[in-house]
Parts: sequence; structure tokens; C-alpha cells
Amino acid sequence: MILVRLPALKVALAFGESRNTVPPDRSVGLDSFTILQDNESGRTREMPRQEVFFEQSTGGRRVEVLKTYDQSYAREVFNDLDSEAREALATALDLKKNYEPADIPAPEGIEYDDFLWDELFEAAREDVRSDPNLYSFFVVAEDGDGKSEDLYISPDWPSAEAFAKKLIAANGSR
Repeated sequence: MILVRLPALKVALAFGESRNTVPPDRSVGLDSFTILQDNESGRTREMPRQEVFFEQSTGGRRVEVLKTYDQSYAREVFNDLDSEAREALATALDLKKNYEPADIPAPEGIEYDDFLWDELFEAAREDVRSDPNLYSFFVVAEDGDGKSEDLYISPDWPSAEAFAKKLIAANGSR
């Protein structure tokens, strides 16, 4: 697999054609795209890179909120969430408002992870009129002490921002 970053919104595909990679009605602040080429098939697919929505440094640590369309990356972040982040995500998804308590699996149960992921995934769906298969996620990442860590994921900006600001407040009090 070859990974290439291009600084333009037009991409030459493996078939020699070029096209806009962002629909004209969709405004995004991306300045490059990641092009993935599978050497075995020669096919090319493209994926927008993460966009930084929020960034703040305090106490030698930097907290960012990234918007991503990468479902694999989103699932990876989700799988690594701690219990506090899972609880914050469940609150952001309004599970108690949208479901009867008996319909929500126990948080310590096996089925809960799949249930929570399914809710996150459906809530992350963009406007189906534009593209029914486009999902966006907001990831809270923290850089410090020479390492970067993804700590939270959400389908919406406000809950990601709230989680990031809570993290910044905790860092400021250290």
C-alpha cells in the first residue's frame, strides 16, 4: 500500500481522469487529501485527512479536537476509550432519553460496546441527502510527554469540545 499526500483538491486517479474530491456544495477546510493505492489491484481510493477544529495548550500539553471521516480510525479510537470517556459518550448520545432503561445493555456487559458503537455510528451520519454513506466523527487528542493519545470520540462538536475543555481544566490544575 502506498500513502501519498497531495496539496490540491483535484486528484489524478489511476485511470488517468481527474475530478474534484469534494462535492461543490460541501465546504471543508482541508488542504490535502490522503491517497491510498493498493499495489496488488492498482486501484486508488481517497480519504480526507483530519481537520483540526480546536487546539489549546496548557501545562506543557496540547489538546486538540479533530474532525475525521475515517471510520476505521473512529473505531480504533472508540475501542481504546476508558470508562469515563464511554460514560461521557453515552451522555452525549442521550441514550437514557432515547431508550427505555431495559433496552440499554449494562455498561459492564459484552453487548454494551456494540450497542454504543452502533449509536455513535448512526449519530455520526452526515446529511443523507448529500451522501448517505458519509460519517464524521470528532476525536479529542492530547499530546504531551512525547506521546499522543486519542481520549474521546463523539458524533458532534459540542460534546467533543466540552470533553476537551474538561481535560484542559484538569491539566491546568496539575
